[in-house]
Amino acid sequence: MTASSAERLAGVLKARGHLVNPERAAVLRAFAAADRPVHAEQLWLDARRHGPVSRATVSRTLNLLRDAGVAELSARDGRRHYFSLKGAARRITLVDASAGAVRQIEAPDALDALHAALAQAGFALAEGVEVRVTPLPARPGLQA
Repeated sequence: MTASSAERLAGVLKARGHLVNPERAAVLRAFAAADRPVHAEQLWLDARRHGPVSRATVSRTLNLLRDAGVAELSARDGRRHYFSLKGAARRITLVDASAGAVRQIEAPDALDALHAALAQAGFALAEGVEVRVTPLPARPGLQA
């Protein structure tokens, strides 16, 4: 994401009547620059590169962005909640159940099938798609 993405996020919050002070602007820059889902602690560490930021500001900003419909809860891993920009790409979030690592894959066909199955059952997806996975065991003769 670019600086203009952070400015767009700031505009969304301002339009909803929220203050975008230097602390919150640092959080927005760090969030817009994230290339994968981030949890509040990681976002706090990233935002601190732009200046002093409290953990409370990070949590409040993530919740404001989610309430505004521009961010979504992508995954949960124990007590950590991972957030990403909503609609940035058609991705599925993978949570490695053994290592706790989180990453995203692009899988538009799988998402289309999921949306169709949910619609047939009378539902719509409320937030991102999270799948808990474990690595396949290595098989002799196969290279990654």
